[in-house]
Amino acid sequence: MENQNQYQVYLKKIKQVGHHDSAEKLIKQLNGKADYMLTYMREHMAASEFNQMKLLFIIPFLILSFLSCLIFGGFWRMVPLIAAALYIVYCRHQAIQLQKSDSFTPLREDETINSLRYVESKVNHVQFGIEVKRHRILEIKYLYIFFFPFFLYLTTEFLIRSTPFHQFWIGLIIAFFVGIIAWQMMFSEDLEELKYYEDSLESDLTVLRHKV
Repeated sequence: MENQNQYQVYLKKIKQVGHHDSAEKLIKQLNGKADYMLTYMREHMAASEFNQMKLLFIIPFLILSFLSCLIFGGFWRMVPLIAAALYIVYCRHQAIQLQKSDSFTPLREDETINSLRYVESKVNHVQFGIEVKRHRILEIKYLYIFFFPFFLYLTTEFLIRSTPFHQFWIGLIIAFFVGIIAWQMMFSEDLEELKYYEDSLESDLTVLRHKV
């Protein structure tokens, strides 16, 4: 919500739009908004942040899975780790396919930075960037929701040197319950923020098309 408030402050500075504004003015304002959102996403939602979140989970999960397998036996303790690795590979493949769908075309020689075609292309590029960010957030969200409970279970088992609650399924269900609530709350604000920006851009683009 804080980021949305910052965005509203920005809009008040650049967008004092009335019903009688010209299409040229609307194009300039939409161009400025697209530039702002591109900069914001690069600075506050960098791909490196999501990669760090994956590594911070996978590396301890890898170590703990090997230790648990050695101490307690049972290859099944490696299965969640293998499934998590396959999930990451699948998400990486989906991300590569998504990257191919970007239809942004640079500024042509006969265009200005406020030409309608260029601004529409830039807005589409921002919307594509929003979709990429959404994909990354959902990838991390479901990685943590589905696999963190196994990590939590193995951690508890390793610390107390016995099966949590003396029942495998009870311990795992409690870990899933705690994880789903925690990670749902953690990532919901970021997803809502992206939706807010996406709707704002689409609304402005619709108004512009009606003006032209």
